[in-house]
Amino acid sequence: MGRRMKRVYWASPLFTEAQRQFNSDWAAALRSVDFEVVLPQELPANDPAHAPTATEIFATDTAHILRCDVLVAVVDDETIDSGVATEIGIAHAAGRAVLGVYTDIRRDRTNGKMYKNLYVLGLLEASLGLVHTREELCDTLSQWREQVAQREHEVQTTGGKLERGALDDMVQRLEHRYQPPWSSYDSVIESLKQLQPCQVVDFGCGTGRLAQRLTDFGVQLNYFGYDADTRQIEVAKDRKLPEHVGFSANFADLIEAVRAKRRNRVVNLSFVLHDMADLMDLRALGCYLESSHVLIHDLCSGDLPAITELLSLAAGKPLDYNLDRRLSISRLQSIAEYLGMHIDQVDPINLKVTFPDREELLTYCDVFGLFAGGDIPIAPHMKSEILRNNFIRVLDGISFPLQDQRLFAKVVARIG
Repeated sequence: MGRRMKRVYWASPLFTEAQRQFNSDWAAALRSVDFEVVLPQELPANDPAHAPTATEIFATDTAHILRCDVLVAVVDDETIDSGVATEIGIAHAAGRAVLGVYTDIRRDRTNGKMYKNLYVLGLLEASLGLVHTREELCDTLSQWREQVAQREHEVQTTGGKLERGALDDMVQRLEHRYQPPWSSYDSVIESLKQLQPCQVVDFGCGTGRLAQRLTDFGVQLNYFGYDADTRQIEVAKDRKLPEHVGFSANFADLIEAVRAKRRNRVVNLSFVLHDMADLMDLRALGCYLESSHVLIHDLCSGDLPAITELLSLAAGKPLDYNLDRRLSISRLQSIAEYLGMHIDQVDPINLKVTFPDREELLTYCDVFGLFAGGDIPIAPHMKSEILRNNFIRVLDGISFPLQDQRLFAKVVARIG
């Protein structure tokens, strides 16, 4: 089954024959390149013969906005239509991408330039920006659709665009500041001593720190580490660990490593579930994991509440719970059902962490992709550089050191 078409909500005045014809023509252009378009003038609530109430129009149009993937807003004429401006705000607050259409030829005049509300323009520029022609509209949304599809098929890697070792360096600095002291790697080793597996399959192994810890502890255990980020795997291979330790960025190698259906195997999923757009790779892997344990350490919803609030202020919107892929009871249950796991143990891990200065907090946000919608799903369709600059302005009013709450979960489950 193919993926559904992306749904566009067309926000525009619809009160004159010219406006309705314009809307129809541009909507037809989008439909010709395989977008589903919600055109309010085609809805019964906006039929002039129907004489709809204000409440009915608000309820109907808002419901469609919340079901869309992207909102396209026509911002022509001297000022932006008040209804369109409201729809833009609702879409942004709901975490949807927003694109402006601005065809008025007066936009380029140097004298007597049209007045546009800078707040609304700023929101559009922070999201997908402005286009001026039908061709630009179709091209911009088609490129956006491809980018979304790519994200949905990839296993996201938090440090992919940074220098080698940046992720490891940040994790080590965080571990030194956790109160009480805690390390996910030591927690994994503690569980491995209890489960005594014949093999560890480390899905999302990063730079191989767990394998290094196991080797340092003298654990002679068959280990295979997989990560989709080839640069992280290069770092892992540079560790020159014993022959019973292997790494690969090739999913086929991972399947080959687990094809022999060994009993009493542990699959480690440390801090990868919240970065995965779907679980298809894990489900494929699960076909070869009879009588295996699954060990999960991951972020919980509610992690870093103070930083979440600061990011919300910078983005001008609250956290989008529909996009939050961090662990919650409901998400954990759905993952267990999807992968055929039986959960044996769930332990919450509550820690305090202190960021000594603004530079360290910004580095943390960069490393873990918070300005691009990673970890904390604030504004995935907002340009990351704009969100970062807004965040810096917010931090100007914050005193350091800044203490926040970390909330993780440790889960032990069984397959088979």
